[in-house]
Amino acid sequence: MSSNSARWTAPWRNLRWVFVWVWILFLAYPASSVATSNHSQGLRILGFALLAAFALVYLVASVYVLSGPPEVNPRAIGFFAVLGALACGLLPIIGTNAFGTGPFLIVVAAFTFPLV
Repeated sequence: MSSNSARWTAPWRNLRWVFVWVWILFLAYPASSVATSNHSQGLRILGFALLAAFALVYLVASVYVLSGPPEVNPRAIGFFAVLGALACGLLPIIGTNAFGTGPFLIVVAAFTFPLV
């Protein structure tokens, strides 16, 4: 392991999973919107499936993207694109409440598209 890599992973080594799981709790807001939507049961099940897929992709992305230094990475761009597509899939089901997934996209974007 290079010293540059160690420098970026060391601060997260003990706390990164706490931060990731705390963020996952914030998906309760879109989930409650799915549960209380006026759509058919099938669309609500689809909404929950999209949210579960979103959470899973975010967890996998957190392993590969959020644990290292901010850099442009093709794998990270793929994670960002999938998260964005899943969030867009929620729009017809819960409307603007789908923007509750926005902070997750911002976190992944911050590590995927650094300014420096």
